[in-house]
Amino acid sequence: GRFSPSLLAQLASQIPPERLLYSHQAEAVLSAPAENSGSQPAIILTAGTGAGKTESFLLPMLNHLWSRPRQGPGIRALILYPMNALVNDQVHRLSSWLQGQERLSLCRFTSETPESRREARRKQLELGRPHVRLTRRQARGWEDDAGRDLPPDSRREPPDILITNYSMLEYMLA
Repeated sequence: GRFSPSLLAQLASQIPPERLLYSHQAEAVLSAPAENSGSQPAIILTAGTGAGKTESFLLPMLNHLWSRPRQGPGIRALILYPMNALVNDQVHRLSSWLQGQERLSLCRFTSETPESRREARRKQLELGRPHVRLTRRQARGWEDDAGRDLPPDSRREPPDILITNYSMLEYMLA
């Protein structure tokens, strides 16, 4: 009863509904605020490699974003990793989880992220996933999915979820 039924349906192809959660995952999900609650509890989790720590924060985060409409401009969730390899792993995971829906968008913002759609084509990066902002210009709302410049009065919202690393966060904030 804690998760949006439509989010469960979205995730069903990647995370079978009958799959049981580990106890630390279930505790994290149950610790997440209820839909109308104003609280935002902090959760600290330690577990061994491969124990499912990522699902312990991704599932409650996705449910929170999925269940609440955007309340103005801006990125709604920032996922920060120390290395590009971890960023890339999470982008791949979230992209597959969110495939085929238009409710949430995400962007990988690392030194490997192309500046424009033109550069992405030149690098032969995978195109055509509307829930993934592929370029830095798309992440900023300056470019549409086809690579056309957007005028300031029609710029699109930034992605809901930004996945980056420490050095790129510093670059973005400078």
